[in-house]
Amino acid sequence: MDLLGNQVEVVTEFKLLGVTIDEKLTFEPHVSLLRAKVTQKLFAIKKIFYLSHSIKLHFFKTFILPHFDYCSSLFIYFSNTLLENIKGLYNNCLFHLLDLDFRGKSIDEQYAILKPLNLLPYKYRILFRFSTFCFKILNNIILKDFFSDLKPNLNVKNTRCMTRNLFSVPRSLTLKSGKRLSIYLPQLVNKIIRYSHNLEFKDFKQYISFNISDLYLKFDLNFLHINC
Repeated sequence: MDLLGNQVEVVTEFKLLGVTIDEKLTFEPHVSLLRAKVTQKLFAIKKIFYLSHSIKLHFFKTFILPHFDYCSSLFIYFSNTLLENIKGLYNNCLFHLLDLDFRGKSIDEQYAILKPLNLLPYKYRILFRFSTFCFKILNNIILKDFFSDLKPNLNVKNTRCMTRNLFSVPRSLTLKSGKRLSIYLPQLVNKIIRYSHNLEFKDFKQYISFNISDLYLKFDLNFLHINC
């Protein structure tokens, strides 16, 4: 394709900072590559079957978990089908490495099992990662000036009233158009980090970790609408 006298190659997908972006923004190629990488690491570790449980847990956190966490803020744009696939992959790793079978278990039961291991169920982990991502935006650590685009709700007089929104949430005509950071960020501030974003980062992470179960129930986002 010719653009301003320059030949530009047209591709169906490309990789940007380790993320595969396809022409229709389905992120299906990215998830396929994620599955391939995680599966390769999983079976490489499984071959060393004689390792102790603690060493396998350490290997999971060191070599596999970062693949789930990398650019996890993009998960807001994923379909529920893709999120189900990633959740299944996550639980599959826990089953094969740590002998944890979550089939038929509620999210609270999963949380109780994983908490002593300093791990979270997949849905809770998404919320935790997304919360810390937004915390950094609100404190101008990343995506500077994005916070200035939030529109304060001028009708709110008592900011400590939990029934009032601090920021207006942009309208969305469709579910797909609603999967935008400009919509999720004010929702997160309104429902979860309306006061806690003023904490130190380490204290904020501790707050989210200790209250993740209750916060998950308050923050009812479309990208978390997947089975336990």
